[in-house]
Amino acid sequence: IDDLAFFDSGITGLDLRGADGLTRIGASAFSDTTGLRETVPIPSGVTEIGDFAFFYSGIAGLDLTGADSLTRIGTRAFGMCTNWTGTVRIPAAVAEIGDYSFSNSGITGLDLSGADSLTHIGFRAFSDCAGLGGTVHVPATVTVIESFAFDCTGITSFVAATDAVALLLRDCGVDAASITLSGGGSPSLPPVTEFVNGGLKYRVTGADTVSVIRDSSVTGAVSIPATVTEGGVTYRVTEIAEFAFEGNSSITSLSLDHASNLTRIGRHAFISCTNMSGTVRIPASVSRIESAGFTNSGITGLDLGGADSLTFIGKSAFSQCSDLIGTVSIPSEVTEIGSDAFTNSGITGLDLSGADNLTYIGSNAFSHCYSLAGTVSIPSG
Repeated sequence: IDDLAFFDSGITGLDLRGADGLTRIGASAFSDTTGLRETVPIPSGVTEIGDFAFFYSGIAGLDLTGADSLTRIGTRAFGMCTNWTGTVRIPAAVAEIGDYSFSNSGITGLDLSGADSLTHIGFRAFSDCAGLGGTVHVPATVTVIESFAFDCTGITSFVAATDAVALLLRDCGVDAASITLSGGGSPSLPPVTEFVNGGLKYRVTGADTVSVIRDSSVTGAVSIPATVTEGGVTYRVTEIAEFAFEGNSSITSLSLDHASNLTRIGRHAFISCTNMSGTVRIPASVSRIESAGFTNSGITGLDLGGADSLTFIGKSAFSQCSDLIGTVSIPSEVTEIGSDAFTNSGITGLDLSGADNLTYIGSNAFSHCYSLAGTVSIPSG
């Protein structure tokens, strides 16, 4: 079902029970169908529910019990579905729950007990679901929980499979006092420790790891190190946190040349750093560039030639980067380029010849790139 297929239509019913060949429900496919008041069953062949697929629709529920192939629930896919009540049960194959996926919906329960493949819970994924209560069990497979994922809900407690998952919950904004371990007892969580070193502010995230966090006083050339030593402890710098340099017009350049332990560049990390120019070289250790990571920044080049671990380029990651020129070569391990990833950028070429594992290019990913010319060969994946 293609993007916008039934957008803002007057349909009152949707029966997908016989849609055995259906593999994808596109972006905004049923968005704004306020007259649609049924429970929607997702058939077994569907692998993706796209961004805004049912946003602001009138659906009364969602049946995922037969959705054996579903791997991704997109950004705002069920946001603002206020007529929806009942429990959402995430099936075994789902790896990602996108940003705002269920925010401001009427769901009353969340069951992740069978979500054996779940690794990523997006920014504000379940925020502002006022009726969502009870206990949520978070499995050991989860490696990323974005900020405010469960903000402004009625959830009374969380059960984490491991200490690592408990730490993710605390760091996304969940009260540590509401977290227990699945084996019983309270998790072992490090104290929240922050310090400034070498002109950057850090937060301790593990026994030997830190993330770079927001400090609006940072100016000039920013260089992210591999390690930083504080209080006699040497920490690996593994993350640039969400909003770390958001809107900082005093930054003039960014070097990641020494950031050999960096694995993730967070959401909005460099958004609207309009005076940050030069080429950004993504190191081999980085696996994810999150949504809006460099949106509306002043970067002039993007070098992914050494980004051997990069698997994910998020929604709007480099959008509105009008000074970003040259050819972008997508490396082999990238599986997803999010919607609007490079929209309105100045890139002149796109090389997908080495993108052997690429399976998803989001809507408008390269739209309004008026200088983008030449032939683009789409890989077999």
